[in-house]
Amino acid sequence: MNEPDERDILRERFRADLARPVSERYYSEDELIAIFDSAGDYYDDYLRTEALLLGARLYPDSQALLARRAIFYSDRDMSLFRSFIDDNPSLDTPLAEIMRLSDAYPDRAKARERVESFIASHRLAEDEEVIQFVRIVHALGLDKWLVDNLDRVRAKVSYLPTLLYEIAVTAEESDIFDTIAIQLLEELTEMEAYAPEYWTLLAMAYLRHDRYDDARTAIDYALAIDPGNVEALKARLHSFTPESDSPEIDFLLDRLLILDPADSSVAYLAILRAEEHRDFDKVRSIIAALPADTRSSRPIIDKAVEHSHPDLAAYLADFYDYGFRDEDDWKALAELAYKAGSSTDVTLVLQIFESKSGHSLNHDFLLYRILYQLGKYDVAIAMFADAAPDGTLRQASNLHPAFAMYVTMLLRLGKMPEAREAVNAMLRLLDTEPAVPGTSLEKFGMHAFLDDILRRLRSVRPTDWSSYDPLSLDS
Repeated sequence: MNEPDERDILRERFRADLARPVSERYYSEDELIAIFDSAGDYYDDYLRTEALLLGARLYPDSQALLARRAIFYSDRDMSLFRSFIDDNPSLDTPLAEIMRLSDAYPDRAKARERVESFIASHRLAEDEEVIQFVRIVHALGLDKWLVDNLDRVRAKVSYLPTLLYEIAVTAEESDIFDTIAIQLLEELTEMEAYAPEYWTLLAMAYLRHDRYDDARTAIDYALAIDPGNVEALKARLHSFTPESDSPEIDFLLDRLLILDPADSSVAYLAILRAEEHRDFDKVRSIIAALPADTRSSRPIIDKAVEHSHPDLAAYLADFYDYGFRDEDDWKALAELAYKAGSSTDVTLVLQIFESKSGHSLNHDFLLYRILYQLGKYDVAIAMFADAAPDGTLRQASNLHPAFAMYVTMLLRLGKMPEAREAVNAMLRLLDTEPAVPGTSLEKFGMHAFLDDILRRLRSVRPTDWSSYDPLSLDS
């Protein structure tokens, strides 16, 4: 496996030093710039912020660090960026001038003129200048300009691989860049043949153009250089077509679960594969081995509920603690537990939410359905009649199934007059009130269901209401 480069080592040393008092931290101006730039590659705003704060303390007059504050603000909020630029009119480094190009948005003609003027009189001497130049040109909608003028820009760049890389990584969100991505990445891998990330990018570009054999060759090169390269292993997964059922897929997933346990998408795919093989013990073991933050992603917690994981109570508590506190998420989990046939887990979901939030989830429609399934018709009918206005039983989306269960229970209890009265009342609503909730198909189905009940009530041939279930409410 490739050794971490100097910037990675520096960044992690800085991270470790954050536990020390500020007065005991010292980094050179160039080191803080490198930390900020490197942290940006990993979208680590925490490290970027700490680097800027320490830089402001140690080097308050640094123009290079001031320009990076402009980058930070532009990534967060363009109104903050413009305020910062307005308050620092003397900031005139090349990087700051590049950042100011974004002020031309959305006037594309003006933006093109300013970009042309800049590239005619400046070089792109630093990697961060190249990175921000490509990013801003893309944001201004000038991808075609960059492709048409690529030779001019190349001549202005001190380190060409950075330019090729930045255009290539933006290709996934740019049809114009994508037309030249393979060409640039092939050139890049010739220049930097021992960089697995470049081979992996080339493989992904090949895959976007359905060049599977070329993609696998590029991945082979990446893995020959670094057998444990996570992104290359993920690219190998992508290289299999949806209909593939190669044993290598499971091998790759097992490796990635160890190498990158934080990636919930890999874990979810591994769970789906185990489900396909009906290996439900493996599903539960995959979930159990995940870090709590990964396991607390919505797709993974859904699977824990579906499979009634023995540690579900702890997982649900983690799910709440990791910020999933929306009642709709928890109602959906309760629904999953219900569909999985575990009334115990339904209760568990409701209890964990109430213990964590301090208030009831009030998913009375789900409890109503459970009572229906258990044959507790008297209790369910009383619940329907006295449902709270803020509960789910009264939600418009639940009107049709809730009412259908209500009428069915009345019939099964032999309360024919009440059932007939309820049916006629709903038919009058359907026929006279266009505001009755539901799609046209739902209303048509409900009308047909109620008409059929009235016909059966008028018929001399008795109906076995205990087995009458045209809407599959019992299943």
